[in-house]
Amino acid sequence: MLLHHIGMLAKDLRAEAERLRGVCGYEIVSGEIEDSVQTAKVMFLKLPQTDSFLELAAPLGENSKLARALKTGEKLHHLCFQTDDISADLKNFREKGFLILCEPVAAAAFKDRKIAWVMDSQKNLFELVESGSGELPLKV
Repeated sequence: MLLHHIGMLAKDLRAEAERLRGVCGYEIVSGEIEDSVQTAKVMFLKLPQTDSFLELAAPLGENSKLARALKTGEKLHHLCFQTDDISADLKNFREKGFLILCEPVAAAAFKDRKIAWVMDSQKNLFELVESGSGELPLKV
């Protein structure tokens, strides 16, 4: 598995993206992507000369899975790993005592490649995304 992205919560995706572009030199590499299954909207940024992304995520409405986390002040949300075999890696996580929060489902942000969510015993959240052609469906 390879690190694909770090997920960070934001109230306003565009404002946070602009702030990180000015402060850290991130490039905005996607527009806002809505995913009703994940009840979120996301935007991807990338530092020049790096292979992984920063994903900004915001709740898609007040009933979003992210709304409560954002209200508590949580910012750093998850690490995402790209995998060539999501089923085998989920089995490995399960055998190591991780809680499987979501079996593989298609994700709007990744051209319907499958993602899955797991949590370790310290309540750290991890996402898995299937390898595939093309990184993101939208460009700025």
